[in-house]
Amino acid sequence: MSLNDFACVFWSYSKNDWITDGCTKTMNSSGIAGCSCKNKQKANFAILMAYDINYNYSKALHWISITGCALSVLGLCATALYQIITRKSRGGNPTLLVVNICTSMTIFYLLFVSGINNPVQHVNVARVFGENIVPESDHHKYPDEGPCTAVTALLQYFLLATFTWNTLYGINVYMLFQSSVSGTPRWFPKVSMAVGWGPH
Repeated sequence: MSLNDFACVFWSYSKNDWITDGCTKTMNSSGIAGCSCKNKQKANFAILMAYDINYNYSKALHWISITGCALSVLGLCATALYQIITRKSRGGNPTLLVVNICTSMTIFYLLFVSGINNPVQHVNVARVFGENIVPESDHHKYPDEGPCTAVTALLQYFLLATFTWNTLYGINVYMLFQSSVSGTPRWFPKVSMAVGWGPH
């Protein structure tokens, strides 16, 4: 953890809260942050601090994730390609369902690998000479600047699409067992596409 911000405060019994009146942030010649308060009568003086969490990710875990996702993407692409090449031997419905399962999972893995690292790098520099404002929390929270929310929404969508396509595949297998001679109804592929890629 590293210091992100701090405030020089004292307890106000009338407001029942920490206040910063008469206190300022300082730094001495050695670069050590401190506080200066005009009114030395303040008995309940404190320094409230907000910290950044310094995440250290394991390199081994990173490469295991990349390797596992890459192998999964290769396997999914091979499965989809095989299904497309041999589609005449089994009919259109199973091919459609399996190819869409592979497509949604492949997009999910590619989003995961490309979007899991936060592209916005925050510099952990203590704000010593800023305003003397009480931090909102003891852990500083950076506002999302867009990419994190976008990647999260896309991951959620494609993961739900994968579950939906797997459910549709199960329904297809059930309908094949129920009517093995006639097969699945003609409307099933269109309904599957609408449900599989529809809003989740």
